[in-house]
Amino acid sequence: MKLLEKLRAQPAWQSEDPSVRMDAVRRLPDDDDADDVLLDVARGDADPRVRRAAIERMTDLAGLVSLLQGAEVDADTRSAAVDGVRDVVVEMTDVGAVGEALGALTDERDLGAIARSAEAEAVGLAALERVVNDKTLSAVARKAKHMVVALEAVRRLSDRSELLAVAIKTDDKATALAAYERLRGDDPADAATLDEIARRAKQKGVARRAREARQAIDAQVDASPASVVEDRSDAAQSLCGAVEQLATSVAALDDGRRALDAAVEAWSRLEGPIDADVTDRFASGRRAVEDRLLALDAVSAEAQRATEQRSTAQSARATLCLRVEQLDGDAALDTLRGLRAEWEALEAPADPGAETVASLAGLTARFEAAVTACEERYTRFTASRAHVESLEPLVAELEQLVATGESDAVRKGWATLDQRWRHAVTELNDAHTHDATLTALRDRKRAVDQRRKSLEAEAKGAREETSRQNLTRLQRLAQSVESAVKNEKLQLGDAERRLRQARQALDSLPPLPTRRDRKAIVRTLREGTTALLGRVRELRDFADWQRWANLGIQEDLCRQMEVLASPPEAATPPSDAEVAKTFRELMNRWREVADAPREKGQALWQCFKKAHDVVYPRCEAFFATQKAEREKNRERRLALVVEAERLRESTDWIKTASRLTALQAEWKALGPAPRKDQRELWDRFRTACSAFFTRRKADLSERKRQWGDNLKQKEALCVRIDALGDVDDVPAAIEEAKKLQAEWKNIGPVRRNKSDAIWARFRAGCDSVFDRAKEGERKAAAERIAAREALCVELEALLAEPADGLADQVRAIQARWQQSPDVPPDVRRKLSARFGQTIARLVETHPAEFSGTDLDPARKLKQLHTLCERAEALVPAEALDKAGASPAEILAKKWRQQLASNTMGARVDDGAKRRAALDEVKRLQVERRRLGQVTGKEASTLHVRFQRAYDRAVQKN
Repeated sequence: MKLLEKLRAQPAWQSEDPSVRMDAVRRLPDDDDADDVLLDVARGDADPRVRRAAIERMTDLAGLVSLLQGAEVDADTRSAAVDGVRDVVVEMTDVGAVGEALGALTDERDLGAIARSAEAEAVGLAALERVVNDKTLSAVARKAKHMVVALEAVRRLSDRSELLAVAIKTDDKATALAAYERLRGDDPADAATLDEIARRAKQKGVARRAREARQAIDAQVDASPASVVEDRSDAAQSLCGAVEQLATSVAALDDGRRALDAAVEAWSRLEGPIDADVTDRFASGRRAVEDRLLALDAVSAEAQRATEQRSTAQSARATLCLRVEQLDGDAALDTLRGLRAEWEALEAPADPGAETVASLAGLTARFEAAVTACEERYTRFTASRAHVESLEPLVAELEQLVATGESDAVRKGWATLDQRWRHAVTELNDAHTHDATLTALRDRKRAVDQRRKSLEAEAKGAREETSRQNLTRLQRLAQSVESAVKNEKLQLGDAERRLRQARQALDSLPPLPTRRDRKAIVRTLREGTTALLGRVRELRDFADWQRWANLGIQEDLCRQMEVLASPPEAATPPSDAEVAKTFRELMNRWREVADAPREKGQALWQCFKKAHDVVYPRCEAFFATQKAEREKNRERRLALVVEAERLRESTDWIKTASRLTALQAEWKALGPAPRKDQRELWDRFRTACSAFFTRRKADLSERKRQWGDNLKQKEALCVRIDALGDVDDVPAAIEEAKKLQAEWKNIGPVRRNKSDAIWARFRAGCDSVFDRAKEGERKAAAERIAAREALCVELEALLAEPADGLADQVRAIQARWQQSPDVPPDVRRKLSARFGQTIARLVETHPAEFSGTDLDPARKLKQLHTLCERAEALVPAEALDKAGASPAEILAKKWRQQLASNTMGARVDDGAKRRAALDEVKRLQVERRRLGQVTGKEASTLHVRFQRAYDRAVQKN
């Protein structure tokens, strides 16, 4: 289906909203029809953004070139089209298909870009042929994708500065060498140029050649002094003769200037002293040449001025002719009058030659012919406009016809209106071909055509779909007839109904897709109808026989029902359940044989019904009880279903599985429920249970997979931790082991039966690493313990053999004890007690030696007494009361507290006081410990007193 056939009456790219049009343009599919739409949008859309978006999507080179060649295209659209042409041409490989596109590009920069970036070498060369600017050629030579294109650009370069840039900057060695050879061959480079190439060239080969050439020049300069003077004199005389000859022989201004510049440059390169006569001779000859050049310049300027005057006159007239030839539209006559006034205001050039006079005469004739043609175009234009305006009602009538949406009405009225449109458009002349009104009418006509085609396609599709549905329905009918003929259990009613349907279908066949289908279905239905008619006759005969056979069965059922209604007196009466069961079976059997001859069947039915009316009241109570029980079972089953559905999304797999299993067992134990509800409830219950166990199975599979992955990761960690046992760098091994422990924690669980084993393996590896570190720590701790034990032994030795200066020796040992390294806490406590007890025994044994020192017992007793008083001062008053303090002490303490509160001018914060007191008593405890052991009866009493005060202060604060 064509692209436009997929659209409706108003395509999105024709919407009034520019953003909608832009979005529609970007969503068009990549096919030929899309290129046509994009070209129309690029030419006629009012919004430049939409036009640019259309151009960016275009891939048709011919369409892009037509945009460049169109006179009505604005600058922005032309710029976008240039970019599109450039992008398409760069990727093409057929040089024959890009000629017109290259001709449409007027900017050499675009041609240079194509020459640099073209995928095909031939396309790059074709673009390069149209480039003449040296800067563009230089850029191509330096950046071309293909070396052949770069070398061709170097060959066509004429500007020495650009050749020098290529030789220095290009990244391609062959291109750089080619540019260097051009510099050396066309006009040998001077020493400065060679120095610059040798210093800046990217290619080492080019730089090397420039250095060699520069060294050759230096070698030529280093000649003998006599020869140099002789050569300089001869060169100066030669330059003077050349300049004098140039003054008399020069005829062309440009050639003379170049020759004079070359002579002056050669003169300036002469080094050393030159005779004054020769210098004056050269200066005189130079002035003569300059005077000759000034004269030639004046003559050239006068000739150029006359030429420019003639050219201006011809150009102005040619421009007016061209403008008149291009005039068209409403304002053509008004513009023509202004252009004629401009023509008449033009002045004839002074002293025109015969050629100029002939050219001006030809331009005058051209102008008059253009004026006549313009007037004729305007006449045709006005006539065409009236004709175009007459097309508006015709298009509106076509739109109204299509707007009805009725395919039959459109098909009937379309031909006449479309023929009128074609005839009217054919009569239009070329003057109004690009008129905006006509373009809009044509767009509306295309939209109407598209809508009509859509309606026809829809109607055709609907007819085809109806035909297919008819064929399918008849084929199913034929198959059902055939199946009925083959069915051994076919009932008479079904057979007669299908026979009636087949005959009705044959009498009024609906439309079918093809004539072949019609013939095939008619043949099939007729054959099936004939066969089914035979089966119907057989079934009718069998039905007659069956009705007579049912009479005997009905008589037997009547007798059984009568026995059930009045059982024999000698027999044991049946229970209600047995009666109800027998009653239901008799009723079901009677329904099966209800068809019997009317004259005898009616009497049997009355007999059966009479017995039925007697038995039914007894069965009705049983049926009601049974129904109530079934209803209770239904309610219980419904509760089970609700609970199962509530548990279906549970993730507590073990408890939920156990509960659902219990629900299933309970379901099986329940009695029957109403049949219509039991099936529905069972489906819901089974679905809920299946959903949970399916999820559980999937979760278990996922967990097994995760367990397997986790096991692999943990085994890898075990391998790594085992490898650390042989590492010599113990600290590094411990650090790595800690990292592995962190990684272990981030890994999830594994299967339970493998969890303990893998953990034991990993822990054993970690223990082996850390045990190596602990071994070193134990050795270091043993050394530190040995150091402290040595101090204890040294101190104990003083007990046995005291020496002079005992106090100083004890203080020195204490200092060494305090500076000794720390030991484990349990050992530290034992050694500290041993050390302190030894010092206490020394002080007790030799008190005179420690008199006046910090170990003096009297001094320590005094400090301990002070600590007791400070601690007791921190005990609250109520604690003192309970501890047996006197009323005077309690009253004095309260008085001091109140006095302190009044002095501060604010209420004392009891909580803050207690916290401060608690901190203070703890500091006192630290000071008491610093005193060390103080022996004696008085010291023991003070210790008890301090501890009692400390405990009370801590408890009450």
